[in-house]
Amino acid sequence: MALFFVLTLFLSKTCRNMIIFLRCFSFYFLKTMKKYLFFTCMVVFCLFFCCGCGVGTNGTEKSWQYGTKSLSATTLFPDSLILRAENFNIHKDIIVLSERSNPQLFAVFQIQENDSLKKTGSFVNSGRGPHEVTAGRGYWIQENNLYAICSYNPHGKIFLIPSEEIKDLSSPNRWTVYENQELFSAINILPLDSVTLLIQKGDANNDKMFALLDLPSGQMKDLEIRFPEDDVQATWRDKAIHIYNGRFGKRPYHDQFLYSSTYGQIVTIYRMENEHIVEEIPIYNELPRYSAAGNGIRRENTNKWGYHPVVTSEYIYLGDLKMMDGDVENAKEKNGFALGDTNEIQVFNWIGEPIIKFELEKAVSFYAVDEENKYLYGFASDPVSFEHYFVRYKLDMDKLID
Repeated sequence: MALFFVLTLFLSKTCRNMIIFLRCFSFYFLKTMKKYLFFTCMVVFCLFFCCGCGVGTNGTEKSWQYGTKSLSATTLFPDSLILRAENFNIHKDIIVLSERSNPQLFAVFQIQENDSLKKTGSFVNSGRGPHEVTAGRGYWIQENNLYAICSYNPHGKIFLIPSEEIKDLSSPNRWTVYENQELFSAINILPLDSVTLLIQKGDANNDKMFALLDLPSGQMKDLEIRFPEDDVQATWRDKAIHIYNGRFGKRPYHDQFLYSSTYGQIVTIYRMENEHIVEEIPIYNELPRYSAAGNGIRRENTNKWGYHPVVTSEYIYLGDLKMMDGDVENAKEKNGFALGDTNEIQVFNWIGEPIIKFELEKAVSFYAVDEENKYLYGFASDPVSFEHYFVRYKLDMDKLID
């Protein structure tokens, strides 16, 4: 019986092999293993449960078993040259682009009715002045009607800009500015509201992955979320910086946020109450593949890259990069587009249920979705001319759900 149990587990590593195995030996089970029938059924039930697609553990193959829709791209050409873009946010008809092609780090574009983008201004000089940073990333805080710029430079600055002033950036003295050196060691920052930041710590000296930073007081508090138990003997700092760094997404008007790992495929929804995590909903849970190497760590060639998340109040969008560490040098040959781009977006709701997968006509480097879930905007580059432009995809999620 022990040999039979081991053989069952070995042959049942995938759903396909399990089904073949059961078909071939079902007659043998019924005829010669009657006294073990209940135990066998329990094993089969567990295997079917574990082989379910969608959420996976390290080593499983996941396939999308839900609806898929192909989307055609509409190209939106900006009226000014963009050389180096890093990210962007969208709010109504305004796009705020993080770029480094000008002395200013952020550019503002307005979406025109003729499918073009008009640059209306730029702001935040690169430097160390009162309203300057050396690098930063922008976020909309919808419930507070603010645009936040989080800087990772040694001074650790946060700018809070009233949304209505994005079209008129001539009064930086009206911005709220916070400085905190804790931000310098942060791997990732997410404004939860006008006074609280969610921090992924880069100087982790314990097993806690995340912390809350109160901006007015400067006080930091660890959250209960611990690093996954992966049995690799490495420092918390190395795990935080090199393995479990990731991306956040805050659900507007709710006490929920999303974490998506950069390496491995871990995607989890968290809900908070009174500065405590009270609920975790895993979407994917495939641990990174890595090992200790000397004084550091080394990712394996079979280690998968994580999903690129974008969130709205209703949905979670996950861009599938289709990459492993061993594919880095031939990414374009493998996927047909550049390293780090995506042409597939999976959509989930905020209880972790899969909704649909979109296949994009043109791959995008990064993307955003409007608040009404009508359009997905992506930033793309022509593979021949290297010209940068935006693409727009019509989603109409409300019609899909109805």
